[in-house]
Amino acid sequence: MLASSSKSHASTPDEVVVACEQDFKPYSFLDDYGRPAGFCVEIITAVAGAMDIPIRIVHGTWDSVWNGLVEGRYDVLPIVAKLPSRLPYVDFSLSHTETFDAFIVRSGDPLIKDVRGARGKEILVLRSDAAHHALLERNFEGKIIPVDKASEMVRLLASGKHDAILFPKLLGIMLVNDLGISGLKVGPTIPDHLRDFAFAVKKGDAELLEKLNQGLLIVKSNGEYDRIYEKWLGYADPWLKYKKYFWHIAAILAAAAIVTIISIFMLRRIVKERTAELAEKNQLLSHEIAERMRAEDELIKAQKLESLGVFAGGIAHDFNNLLQAITNSIRA
Repeated sequence: MLASSSKSHASTPDEVVVACEQDFKPYSFLDDYGRPAGFCVEIITAVAGAMDIPIRIVHGTWDSVWNGLVEGRYDVLPIVAKLPSRLPYVDFSLSHTETFDAFIVRSGDPLIKDVRGARGKEILVLRSDAAHHALLERNFEGKIIPVDKASEMVRLLASGKHDAILFPKLLGIMLVNDLGISGLKVGPTIPDHLRDFAFAVKKGDAELLEKLNQGLLIVKSNGEYDRIYEKWLGYADPWLKYKKYFWHIAAILAAAAIVTIISIFMLRRIVKERTAELAEKNQLLSHEIAERMRAEDELIKAQKLESLGVFAGGIAHDFNNLLQAITNSIRA
């Protein structure tokens, strides 16, 4: 596979020319050395590698790369929002990412929560971008200000010109932070402004489209997609950032839960056995106490009878003595 950032459009017969935006960070942009970089650049490179597709990467503004694809000068754009209005001109692969749009405004201005809230305002958009097309298709009741670069939109708004920017929320946050521009804030996501991103190929290029779809499935199944996503977009998606630790933590928690359940079961069993033993001992003790009390009662009764016998014997003796005295007296 061949990858280059050259802007020359000449290519070998088997070479696929991939055209990337140069100002759509973190999806596609030029790094400090002027080379194409970003999530989509790495994804298309991984997909091409999985399918043994030789590619050459060129770059330009969004408007230029889009028109170049439609006119047949390029073979693939790695990131294009799927819109019904674009279907007559290109064919789309399976989706690789999704994002929602939001309005970016100056800090002192109220947030714009939906397109209706932007009526009568001047809205900055990237020329020929999904936001540009969406506003045109909805007959937006305001003024659309198309520009060629995303960074230019941010600088214009920060300088006090126009009212807002319509742009993907995640990209807007990253762009404002990277440019170090203060005094701007990003509003809530617009529910009906979902961008479904995919690869786009020249209309009718079914063979290349099928290869890209297969390659995308391969990189998603072998973990390469997650690695690239985490690298470029992971900070905005904490789940993917910590996903690799999830199963380890889940296994530890599951093991701890099993040990706890077994411990509780064994403890209950021991308590039950001990309780049964105590109940048996209590029963024996109760029986022993009853026997002892019965023996004590018998002893008391015997002692009473013995005392009664002694008393009766004493009375009989005294009576005999008295009787003997009376008898002796009569005889005399």
